[in-house]
Amino acid sequence: MSRDFAASYAQQGFPKVLDDPLKLAVAYHHWEVLELEAKGQRAQRAAKEYGDKANGLRKDWKKAYQRVGAEPPAGLQALWQPIAAPVVDLNRLPWGSWTLQFTFRLRRPYLSKDERDFYIIDNPVRRERIFGMPCMAASSWKGCLRAALRECAPELMIRLCGNAKGEKNDFRQGRLRPFPSFFDQVGLEIINPHDRPRRVGTKPLDFECAPMGARATFTLLYVPFDLVGRPAGWRDPLTGENVPEAIGADLKAVADAVRLALTENGFGAKTSSGYGAAEDQVFDFHWVVHALVTQMPAEEQAPDEALETDIAAFLRRFRVAAFPRWTNPGLQQHGWRGKRASAYKRLRDRHPDWDTQARTWREPTPPPEPEIVPLTETASRFDLAELDKVAGKLAAALQEEVDHE
Repeated sequence: MSRDFAASYAQQGFPKVLDDPLKLAVAYHHWEVLELEAKGQRAQRAAKEYGDKANGLRKDWKKAYQRVGAEPPAGLQALWQPIAAPVVDLNRLPWGSWTLQFTFRLRRPYLSKDERDFYIIDNPVRRERIFGMPCMAASSWKGCLRAALRECAPELMIRLCGNAKGEKNDFRQGRLRPFPSFFDQVGLEIINPHDRPRRVGTKPLDFECAPMGARATFTLLYVPFDLVGRPAGWRDPLTGENVPEAIGADLKAVADAVRLALTENGFGAKTSSGYGAAEDQVFDFHWVVHALVTQMPAEEQAPDEALETDIAAFLRRFRVAAFPRWTNPGLQQHGWRGKRASAYKRLRDRHPDWDTQARTWREPTPPPEPEIVPLTETASRFDLAELDKVAGKLAAALQEEVDHE
């Protein structure tokens, strides 16, 4: 990047470079470089002037950046929506797969470290590279869930999250697939480390964050890929449980781990200091399990008993084996005339399959088949403390389906 190019951004002023993080960083570091060069040349007055411009630019940015909305670039909202709240087609996945999705709100600010080195402060929040949205990466969610499972269900940690990185013997891939979460707000958090002997702050540190109250969507996919093609009574070699029991145990373990990770242990950086915690109440809660649960269709309308009686009498009177489905040309072709044709037309007009306007027979409709629906638990508002109860309910329904078959 040329010096003239950087200087052009620096001369534009703060309001024009605020909306573009790259321009803002270029302008800030332009003044910093000039300050260092002036100090090297012992031009103290010029160094102070350049330093004041750099500090003023960052000061103005901090004032305007306490809490701002985070949105994808204009015109890309339709493309962004399935990324922020993905929808998984469970019909393409093995039996027993499920998705858990809800929107949570931060009770404490979320901190993380981005991979970018070129920024106006030293601690930018992690952002998605294409859209620039603040996010919690899928790998970070998996690490949080692994830590929570180590507390609540250590015997299932390998089955759900896989072996630790670098494992060479008995490698096993986990069944859980977290999705990244993207926050709708971004702000600034200031942490002031204290000098132990004096117990006063020494140098405040600026951290870009997702502030308290920011919302994001949590999405978790569970795929028992290692059970594909196995019978319902097949036993898992890791725990000795059969298929539905193993999936039910995973449902309950993940419920405890999700609640623990979001509301108690925290996620992101500096969780030991209380950062990265979500509220107990979440929104737009969906837990869908791919299972072959049959739902019988609504009962059909009762047949016309009077019509059936009259058709039976017609068949006996005219000695016909079955009630034909003929139009008027068909009657003439088969030689039906007089009383027999008149009686047939009267019964035909009463038949539900006869179209009186088109004067033709409708094709008989086949009986409706049972509808295949997934096990589903949804709620517009949901308390994460009730997550284990929902998991137990879904696990019992899964086992009941297998027993019913």
